Amino acid sequence: MHRTGQPIQASDTLVLTGATHAQGIVNAPYQMSTLADRPWLRYTESMQTSSPTLPPDALTPLLARVPLVPIQVTIGDRMWQVTVVPDQTAFFEVYDDLEDPPYGFLLWEAAIGLARLLVQRQSWVRGKRVLELGAGVGLPGLVADSLGGAVWQTDHLPDILALTALNVQQNGNPPIQHFLADWRRWDHTEHYDLILGADILYDRTFHFYLEHIFNHNLALGGRLLLADPGRPAALDFMVRLEEHGWRVDLETISVKALAAVTAPTAGGAADAEKRSSTQSRIVEVTLYCCTRAPRNNRT
Repeated sequence: MHRTGQPIQASDTLVLTGATHAQGIVNAPYQMSTLADRPWLRYTESMQTSSPTLPPDALTPLLARVPLVPIQVTIGDRMWQVTVVPDQTAFFEVYDDLEDPPYGFLLWEAAIGLARLLVQRQSWVRGKRVLELGAGVGLPGLVADSLGGAVWQTDHLPDILALTALNVQQNGNPPIQHFLADWRRWDHTEHYDLILGADILYDRTFHFYLEHIFNHNLALGGRLLLADPGRPAALDFMVRLEEHGWRVDLETISVKALAAVTAPTAGGAADAEKRSSTQSRIVEVTLYCCTRAPRNNRT
């Protein structure tokens, strides 16, 4: 693997983001911290009570079980509003009984890092056919669309795609193509110049299926961009790709895990000091840029 360029600095501001810190989950795909462990996740009183404009027919049974909150994230020079489930404690209280919880209802640091990289590498997106795998909240795909890419977003649960579509609508983007697909039973045959994935490598059992998708759906000369918060499974997958003839370049993006606005509290100076400490937390997101050698040049 090759490290390219300088780390991108944490210059963009996160406002009211609901992202999971990498520490504590790096060795366990589904072991996530609670809201109490992540005090940098906060939202204002007004945000807490605002209502997303989900049409009645889009309020699926899974979406109806949890509070949905519109939050704001600044990527480059634009503020994006995405509706998410902001409280992981509530998320797991509601979905703990499911074999396949809808993790796409949450916003992940890797998605923020990937969206920021796209702003830094606009030529990789403009005029390109772009596929976002495991879109979830859909932030990278939204940014790619705004940069001139023709975007398709996919996930494996209709409930998640309903939320993805809402986030397209509330940001004023033109309609984005969405389709339901399971990586294990993938039959999509279109080719794309750019394939995106944010924190999709956490489960090694999916690596075989993802490699199949990359081999069959990435156009000749295309790029694969994957963002990950430092999971060993992701690094193992990159080694696998290199062994199979891919070139893997990597860089890191420092994502500030902070809340620029917090709900009023009665904690006084002690709370102020705690918020100040929280706002200094940085998550290092690794960004992998993968390209394939022509078949006759692969070893």
